[in-house]
Amino acid sequence: MVEDLDAALLLRPVPGHRLTLVTNLLPPLPTGVCTVWELVDPAGEEDHPPEGAALTRTAAGGEHRDVRLEAVVGTETAVVRLLAALVARLRSAGADSVTCTATLVPGAVDALSRLGLERATVSGEGPEGTSTTAPSTCWQL
Repeated sequence: MVEDLDAALLLRPVPGHRLTLVTNLLPPLPTGVCTVWELVDPAGEEDHPPEGAALTRTAAGGEHRDVRLEAVVGTETAVVRLLAALVARLRSAGADSVTCTATLVPGAVDALSRLGLERATVSGEGPEGTSTTAPSTCWQL
C-alpha cells in the first residue's frame, strides 16, 4: 500500500469488479451480510490496490443500530483516514455505535479513540447478540 496520502482519497463500498482485489487484503469474510469498504484515489488505476480497507457488519435492534468493525488494513496513516471517513459515513447513515474487538489492529482502536467518541468496553457479544470470546469496545457515534 502506498504511503503518499496527500491526494484526495475517497471511502466507498467496494464495487463488484474490485471485490476480489480488496478482499485478498482482508482476513476471511465472516458469514452474514457485510460491507467491504476501500479508501482509494478516485483518479487512480482500477487495478491499483486501495490505501486501506475495512469490513463491517450492521445489526439493527429496535431503534439501536450498531456497526461492527470486523477488520481493517492499511498503513497507520491510511487506517486513521479510513476510520475518520467511515465514522462520518456511518453517522450520516444513522448508525448509533461502532463496536470492535480489542484484538483489532491496535492502530484502529487508537484511531477511533482519537476521534473523540464516547467509549465503553462491553462483554464479548457478536452483532447478532451471539457470545464471543474477546471483549469488545463500543464507541457511540
